Amino acid sequence: MATVYEKLRERLDMFPQGFAKTESGVELEVLQYLFTPDEAELMLDLRPLPEKLSDIAQRMGKDETELGTKLYDMSKRGLLMRWQAPDKEMYYFLIPWAIGIFEFQLNRLNKENIELYERFYEQGMVPSWKNRKTGMVRVIPVEKEIQGKTEIQPYEKVSQIIESHTRFAVADCICRKIGKMTGKGCDKLLEACMSFGPAADFYIENGIGREITKEEAKQILLKAEESGLIHCSTNKVGKKTFI
Repeated sequence: MATVYEKLRERLDMFPQGFAKTESGVELEVLQYLFTPDEAELMLDLRPLPEKLSDIAQRMGKDETELGTKLYDMSKRGLLMRWQAPDKEMYYFLIPWAIGIFEFQLNRLNKENIELYERFYEQGMVPSWKNRKTGMVRVIPVEKEIQGKTEIQPYEKVSQIIESHTRFAVADCICRKIGKMTGKGCDKLLEACMSFGPAADFYIENGIGREITKEEAKQILLKAEESGLIHCSTNKVGKKTFI
């Protein structure tokens, strides 16, 4: 019989980004490190789209106040997403491993979990991504004025993503932070990962990132381009919430 962690692995693997099964079982070590058995059970009952706390409690047959406390704590640890609507109703929902749970561990990195995450990355995620038809991220062309008769029509422009939002946050790149912590860092821009809208709310409220203005967001994009970095966003239809 599958354990709760094996079931949770299968649940997270339903996302396009995947959560790969490995021969060593390191993926289960990751889940055991992050989730208690009770928390893993809760994750199995959550949905990948925002759902009101009251509706979740009713569906699960649990006390709303007690459940709300547990889900809020899990969201503060970056294990799931929360969103507060204008009417103050709290919503919760499942998120993928990447971009999601992994990035939300930015302030919780240490020697032990870095070693664990890197083993999972090499043994699980890299091999699984090679076999996936849909990429996890989408490359966004750099915007520069092109002199001449040829007009380039990029698939999407970074400025359009910026202009479509009103709240912005920036955080350290977790990959570069891990590199620096393990003595394998580079000299590229560290504070470079931006989030927008509800994602920015989450980063700011959880202390993962700092709030910035629209103009600061544009300046960070320019710095990233000058550093030779490539802009990537989540590969999904609709508004982009990360670059």
